[in-house]
Amino acid sequence: MLIKNLSKSTPCVSKRVLLNDGHFMPLVGLGTYTALDQEVKKTLRMAIEAGYRMFDTAMLYENEVAIGEAIREMIDEGIIRREDIFITTKVWNTYHSQKQVMVSAKKSLENLGLDYVDLLLIHWPTGFKENSGHRPKDSNGKYMYSEIDYTETWLGMEDVLESGLTKSIGVSNFNHKQLERIIEMCEHKPVVNQVECHPYLNQQKLVDFCDEHDIILQAFTPLGRGEINVLSDLALKKIAAAHEKSVAQVAIRFQVQRGVSVIPKSCTKTRIIENMNVFDFTLAEDEMDSLMSLNKNKHVLLKDDMADHPHYPFHEEY
Repeated sequence: MLIKNLSKSTPCVSKRVLLNDGHFMPLVGLGTYTALDQEVKKTLRMAIEAGYRMFDTAMLYENEVAIGEAIREMIDEGIIRREDIFITTKVWNTYHSQKQVMVSAKKSLENLGLDYVDLLLIHWPTGFKENSGHRPKDSNGKYMYSEIDYTETWLGMEDVLESGLTKSIGVSNFNHKQLERIIEMCEHKPVVNQVECHPYLNQQKLVDFCDEHDIILQAFTPLGRGEINVLSDLALKKIAAAHEKSVAQVAIRFQVQRGVSVIPKSCTKTRIIENMNVFDFTLAEDEMDSLMSLNKNKHVLLKDDMADHPHYPFHEEY
């Protein structure tokens, strides 16, 4: 894995990692889950001013339109160029048949008002009944599944790639066995697997598997959430104090230092700036070991309401 400019110089601008298809991707980006309309437009402007160049969205988030408007406004103002930013979106569970993947991609591009995205991901390996809204449920409130295998979905992803509507393709929330099945049948290998990853769920076995296959692991929820609040951890606080950094900065630095891309979410200017300023210090080996030892295999997002899906990813160890 080649990481470009991962040094103490040039703080406030994300360093980049080389993907297996030859494109570069920033190591640190901004997650936008739950951020809507004017909030997300304001947040993107603050983030771009702070040096962010990667923005993660999804059809499910229902904020693609606002994100596209913000990006186009800043391009028109000469603040950024389209080629300077990296936009990720995702194909939702109700678009898993090969032809519907293209439909999903085109809808997202229409929402964003862009000609292409930089990275398109399969949001989950779990297909839902198509043409029934985003969350199709039966009379008992249970998700209605499709019988479509995610390997068919991957064929649709390759169609989108070859059409030029995305530069790179990858997956999200896939375990290593699901990745293996994709790798065995694909013409174009996934460049990214985006999964939950933080010091209480360090995903080291999955990181190792992805490294072996030249796939970048990208961490969402890198600071935990709710009951899994790594920001209150005493070991993290001790390391943060030693470096005169925040706990969040240490948690993010922990990831990028082992080659994991990170997309923390925040709508607060000070935190947005803080979360990017992780390239001007280095964690010592014993500090990295201490953070690795915090692993509890605890998930924030288990989605156990679809645990009976044949492609539910979390029955596997990694």
